[in-house]
Order: sequence, then structure tokens, then C-alpha cells
Amino acid sequence: MDSDLKPHYWLHPKLSMERLKRQERLNHEMVEQLKAKKRLEQQEQQEQLVGQEHKKKQLKIELESLEMVQLELGQEQCNAKGYAARLSCCITLYELYV
Repeated sequence: MDSDLKPHYWLHPKLSMERLKRQERLNHEMVEQLKAKKRLEQQEQQEQLVGQEHKKKQLKIELESLEMVQLELGQEQCNAKGYAARLSCCITLYELYV
């Protein structure tokens, strides 16, 4: 290959080494940026998972609370039916004696 066609850094080893060092530094910086980006993405995913877990726990607590209220209402309804049945029985007995 003719020396006229070769890039200038082939003709000057010092320029070639500087260029290689600069390229190596740029490559290292790009790798560090990619690592930082990946760490940030992982952190964001972890935060989302923690948020989802917290929300799931809150919903579970709310569901348990609603189930307890439902049980209490069921008990009250059962008591009301019992009272109504007893009242009906009393009215029937009263009507029989009257």
C-alpha cells in the first residue's frame, strides 16, 4: 500500500498511540455510562416492585377489614332474624291467648 493512501497516524506512531489512548478512554467512559444506566434501570425496577408489594399489602389489609365488616354485618343480620323470629313467636303466643 502506498504511503500516500495511509492515514497520517500510520506515519506517526506517537499520534497513533495518542489516538488509541483517547479511544480507550472513550470506550471506558461509554462502558461506565452503560453500567450506570443499567444500575439506574435496576433501581427503578426495584422501586416499582417495592411499590407494588406495598400496594398489595395495603389491599390485603383493606380486604381483611372488609371481610371483618362483612362478618359483623352477617352476625347482626343473623341476630336481627333471631329477634324477629322471637318477636313473631311472642306475637303469635299473645294472639293465641287473646
